[in-house]
Amino acid sequence: MTFEREERIAFARIISDLIEADFIVEEEEMESFDRIRNEKDFSITMSMLSEAKTMTFAEAVGTLQALRDEAKKARIREKLHHMSLSDGTCVPLEALQIMAVNYALDGKAQVFSIPEGSSFIENMKVIYIENEDHTPTDAYIRQHYRAISNEFRLAGFNFVYIPQIADDYKLIRGDYLHKVIKYMIPTLDEAKVEKIQRDLCSMTTSRFTHELLFKKMGINMLNSKPAFLFKIGESAVADKSGVDDMERNMHSNFLLVPIDQMLGDTHHGAPASILDQVVDLMDSYRSMVSAKLVIENQPLSKKFLYYGFHRSLFDLIAYGKERANYKLVINLQNRAKPVVLRPVDAQNGQPDEGGGDLVIDLTPQPYTLYILMVYMSLLEENLDWTDYVEKDETHKLILEKYNAIYRRVSKGNHSGEYRDKSHVSRIKKALKAHGSIVSNIDLFVPDKVQAGKAVSYRVPLPPDLVYVVEGPKGKEREVRMVDSNFWKSHFWEDNH
Repeated sequence: MTFEREERIAFARIISDLIEADFIVEEEEMESFDRIRNEKDFSITMSMLSEAKTMTFAEAVGTLQALRDEAKKARIREKLHHMSLSDGTCVPLEALQIMAVNYALDGKAQVFSIPEGSSFIENMKVIYIENEDHTPTDAYIRQHYRAISNEFRLAGFNFVYIPQIADDYKLIRGDYLHKVIKYMIPTLDEAKVEKIQRDLCSMTTSRFTHELLFKKMGINMLNSKPAFLFKIGESAVADKSGVDDMERNMHSNFLLVPIDQMLGDTHHGAPASILDQVVDLMDSYRSMVSAKLVIENQPLSKKFLYYGFHRSLFDLIAYGKERANYKLVINLQNRAKPVVLRPVDAQNGQPDEGGGDLVIDLTPQPYTLYILMVYMSLLEENLDWTDYVEKDETHKLILEKYNAIYRRVSKGNHSGEYRDKSHVSRIKKALKAHGSIVSNIDLFVPDKVQAGKAVSYRVPLPPDLVYVVEGPKGKEREVRMVDSNFWKSHFWEDNH
């Protein structure tokens, strides 16, 4: 059993986060890491480790989630367990990361990594998330709030039920809360102070999911089922353009566990309740941790609490920057900026004069590859990435399309290959650089799709978010790519 290169890089990222989870890098951990990376199955070079440090924790988990070989998954679980105990103890954040990987490998959870400045949420918080209010699941959580909160507390977590936090803010005398908000942000006018006060006292689970989690933090739960969202730590992600990986950006990591995934088992022969599954989940978590876990209950207060999740909610409402939805605009007549992200409400065909257009910072070959990926995803099938023999007709035809685009966005005429993993990495990095501004950035990032031996890439953008610029100079207009006569034609047969 041998892991592919990208799988080894992803595993190195996760091991790296595990080593740094307790903020102390022990000598025993270094020795354990050296043993693992020198094993034949992994063979992780320092070059791979350097590349791993440019990935987010979520990207690494996503790569390993695609594994179909159960033996490989078991091997990863085994090595993570051994690494966590290499210094004699497994601390809470180490156990959380292992739990995140295990749940993801089983297809029971998602992992998100977002720029730390977008988060405002502390570690060891568990938030109940849902798209609607007053549902049966919400009613169960409200009815059993004390018992669920206590189970999480006994394992060292703060359980957050948004309506409860809003109720706490309602206990604060109105004029006192108004005075505190004005003190915290002296430049706010009265209307904005009153809006923050209303939001603090009326926030619901669904509004938190839409207005804060999605629009300000960039975690998309809009089509998801009720879930528990765990804050599981931070990671330093190296900027590949930095000298010797010295430029690093912090990312916050989250584990999203849909509640229906927790209810797949029975409890003492009967269907398991949410509380039963929380108990089992926390028992499993506690079995990994070598430390005291219980935290104290927070007493009720009519004072303004600027710590814990009360602070998180205030900061998200008051300071969090709201992201916007963007569309992709391709202009083959503009070699300097052939691809930009443009706010969806920008005037048709016109760049935002206020600087709203976001440039995807790439060189001609990655630009060409990305445009081809988008074109293939919308108008044909996904971009084939299977390793064919040299004379394969499928590969030859795709290369013709690649070169037809390449001639329009660069001074070059020809490339002998479109499949370049380094270009895919550059595309993903350039797109994700705008993640703090673009709320729907995940739709623009290419996904690798594997079906048996066939490998392809797809960009999950809907047709209404992909536009191309057409028409003579001075009369340019935006049209959807799927409606473009040029892109629907055999454009690769035109050599001019």
